[in-house]
Amino acid sequence: MKILNRSLASLSLLSILLTSSVFASDSAGISGSVTTLGNDAVQKHIELKKGWNLVGVNAALTLDELKSKLGNDNILVINGQGGIYKKGSARVSFKKFEQGKGYYIKLESAKGFDYTPISYADKTIPLIEGWNRVNPITELTLPEIKNQLGDSLLFINGGDGTRYKVNGRSNFTKFTEPYGYMIKVSQNSTLQF
Repeated sequence: MKILNRSLASLSLLSILLTSSVFASDSAGISGSVTTLGNDAVQKHIELKKGWNLVGVNAALTLDELKSKLGNDNILVINGQGGIYKKGSARVSFKKFEQGKGYYIKLESAKGFDYTPISYADKTIPLIEGWNRVNPITELTLPEIKNQLGDSLLFINGGDGTRYKVNGRSNFTKFTEPYGYMIKVSQNSTLQF
């Protein structure tokens, strides 16, 4: 009986400590709501406007899944380094979103959808000389990008409306999902996330 009472007392103490920890986190300014799914996956939402959108979604969504989420007749074009889809065309090379690749999506009307991000084991994106469409695997700040690419970095144009230009006016601070980015480099290189 004494062992049982000690176990119950230990459980009560553990419960109090965990509850205190949660309240301490809230008072430290860490708050917000998160929708969780199985295996601790966090669901995210993206809103796409009518017309062209530059996106970088970390989910291996297939063409059929995108048609289901955005509407079969609503998707006019998907264009990315991972392939192309054009409504009404028999020649379709887009199969799914691929790691590190950004995509232009053209919609007939604005529409949003939920998705479950995935984590990639390989956190490297190869860049070729010239323009590249990228999907940031995680956040990467401008100083971190400059540190990796050095003088090779020439321009960043973000799907979130941000821009970076060498020796020019800039409002870009970091890569942020679910936006895609056009990045121009003067030589082949890689980005490590």
